[in-house]
Amino acid sequence: MKKIIFTVLVTLPISMVFLSCSSNNSSDLKASKDTSFAPITQKDTIYSPITHADVERWLAAWNSHNIDSINALFAEDAMIYQPQNPKPLTKQTMNPFFEMVFKTYPDIKFEKEGITVEGYDAASWENVTGTMTGPFTDPATGKTIQPTGKRFEHKGAMHITYKPDHTIKEVHIVWDQLIVLKQLGLYCNE
Repeated sequence: MKKIIFTVLVTLPISMVFLSCSSNNSSDLKASKDTSFAPITQKDTIYSPITHADVERWLAAWNSHNIDSINALFAEDAMIYQPQNPKPLTKQTMNPFFEMVFKTYPDIKFEKEGITVEGYDAASWENVTGTMTGPFTDPATGKTIQPTGKRFEHKGAMHITYKPDHTIKEVHIVWDQLIVLKQLGLYCNE
């Protein structure tokens, strides 16, 4: 009982200070209801931690296969780390690679399995499917691989770090290349 009373007595004044401060600035608070792919950029928007909606925009942009929609999510200095590229992609170098992915796998789909957010960080894991109907040039070797017509399905995970304006600062993409190579008939056990 003493613990409950102490918690109420300590947290109540803090809550009242927060509420009184926020109510003084109520004219500055403007909620963005925009659900498009574009990041939140209104200069009068108060910076807030990211939400599931930010990650949902990420998935919707990928499933749209629209490079401009994906590009709009990233900060100018963004870095993208993923297994196929020997060096991180930047906002300036990502477009050709992602365009090739959509041409190689025109039916690629990212199905949400889970999202976790905390502050400006998010983790997203998906079931990724697609069919290799176009050529793929391996960024590490420069070798072009001809389409196999085979389908793949694998689990992918992403750690996404956002900036306060809700643009993406950094993405780490993790998936099992061996599983995909085997499913596409491209793995040769030498």
